[in-house]
Amino acid sequence: MILLRDHRPMLVFGSLSATLGVAGLALWAWGITAHPQLRAAGVLVGMTAVALLLTGLILNTVNTRFREVQSLLRRPRDHHREPIDVHAATRSAEEFATDELSIKPDA
Repeated sequence: MILLRDHRPMLVFGSLSATLGVAGLALWAWGITAHPQLRAAGVLVGMTAVALLLTGLILNTVNTRFREVQSLLRRPRDHHREPIDVHAATRSAEEFATDELSIKPDA
């Protein structure tokens, strides 16, 4: 299943689904005209086609998310940011005001 997830799952499962869908429709139509037993087989093959299509859609979604996470992990991190002042969140407004008053401009 991992190999099918990595190699274009919508193409693989969509092609299988389309092939089985056409076969199921042909069996169902032939069952209406000639052999009534083939109608049930056509319906089952059609349901299998829908299940394959949904499997391809789910695997494609998982694959897209996996690639997105991989690209985020490969992205270089920005090390040039200023360090965060962790004590600034715990200071009161009065302490901020006194800090601003104690700063002397360069003359």
